[in-house]
Amino acid sequence: MAESNIPKSFEDHGCTALSLFGETQEHEAQCVHRLIACPVSSLCAWKGATQQMLYHFSTDHSDLMADKMEFKLSMCTKDEEGHLFVYKNGIGVFLKYCYSCAPSTLQYDIKHFNAEYKEILVKISIANDLDPDYKVHVKGRVSFCHKDSNVKTLSLNNFLSI
Repeated sequence: MAESNIPKSFEDHGCTALSLFGETQEHEAQCVHRLIACPVSSLCAWKGATQQMLYHFSTDHSDLMADKMEFKLSMCTKDEEGHLFVYKNGIGVFLKYCYSCAPSTLQYDIKHFNAEYKEILVKISIANDLDPDYKVHVKGRVSFCHKDSNVKTLSLNNFLSI
């Protein structure tokens, strides 16, 4: 039985992959045809496959689409949360961030939506809205969109002076 090929759960959504018994869970966690909820908000009822994400964002969240992964923070005036979706070279990248001005920390989670790549290199630019000469560039490897969150915390006290 361990050598028989079995179809995946997302066959109805276009997945044609077969796997050996016991390998199905691993594939389903990364399958581009699995249904995922909109990463923006629980208030958005959209659910779809990762390759439908660009269409969803362009029709329902066009205000979150950007040409590059860059955003400004109100460094000393308010806490803020935000989202960005960038589509470039066939890869959709989603950023969710939460800035707290009291300790001047930024928490962010970033994922990409192209199953052809396990990881990609992404650069985020964060600018101080009071003085655009102060910017922080964060580079890092980003994994394909999984169910798990991978929130990172960055202290901005020494980087973006106010």
